[in-house]
Amino acid sequence: MLAIAARNAGLKFVHVSTDFVFDGAKDGAYVEGDPVNPLSVYGASKLAGEVAVAQAEPDAIVARTAWVFGEGGVNFPVKILELAASRPKLSVVTDEIGSPTYTYDLATALVGLVEARATGLFHLAGSGSCSRFELAAEVLRLAGLPTEMDPVTSDAFPTKAARPANSVLDCSKAAALGVTMSDWRDSLARFMAGRRAMA
Repeated sequence: MLAIAARNAGLKFVHVSTDFVFDGAKDGAYVEGDPVNPLSVYGASKLAGEVAVAQAEPDAIVARTAWVFGEGGVNFPVKILELAASRPKLSVVTDEIGSPTYTYDLATALVGLVEARATGLFHLAGSGSCSRFELAAEVLRLAGLPTEMDPVTSDAFPTKAARPANSVLDCSKAAALGVTMSDWRDSLARFMAGRRAMA
């Protein structure tokens, strides 16, 4: 409905989707044309949203992202900091990999795609990749916290909804239009610096 309203008003429509449209079985980063196979109702509903938007407004931008973090709401880096404040040791999974994405960078990239007059499907996620364990370790390092970490597999944290083991997204299609994403380490450092400034 929003895509139709935007089309009727002559406005550009941007729809944000997720890496959860994939099953995570690919060896390597996912490109926009890779087959989709969501593992959960969430992933299936996001895929249905992509299809509905594309049908309602072919000139819309559909952007998949992954492992988003930023101020406000619940996200992995903030959760790690909260747990580290009350526990001497954290267990973090090593068998989930992805491309951490800073909300500020994502918003900037979305504007960049609009300014480039892009249409269609794009991947927008932080450059590079890491495991949840590596991401947590970098969060703790930047925070100067001595919290110990215990590497575990995702079996140690069973969830109601299945998650893709590989959430790495290839963003070269957007980069070809001049829209690039920062390395996740740089983005995380800026995010952490911002939190310290507001403390």
